Amino acid sequence: MRGGRIEADGVHVAEADTRGRADRPTGFGVEALHGAFTVWNRQRDSAVSLAARLENISAGRADASVRGSGIFVGGYGDTAGKADGGTISVDIL
Repeated sequence: MRGGRIEADGVHVAEADTRGRADRPTGFGVEALHGAFTVWNRQRDSAVSLAARLENISAGRADASVRGSGIFVGGYGDTAGKADGGTISVDIL
């Protein structure tokens, strides 16, 4: 994928467990867990840009939480947490 636009509205993720994912985004000395809903631009090429509009996104419930993180949106970064490749711009989240 070299570019594009993602639009999602009214997505509810009832159950998710992302704790076992081996490939995790890193930065600022820590690894992040994938979200129950994840949009991650993993392209190393800084010319690759994604756009997104993500409305009414939810994960889990008060009595049944998701495992991992809820919503994760990110671009490609180095281990220091600085942008170092593909990006994602979000109009609404």
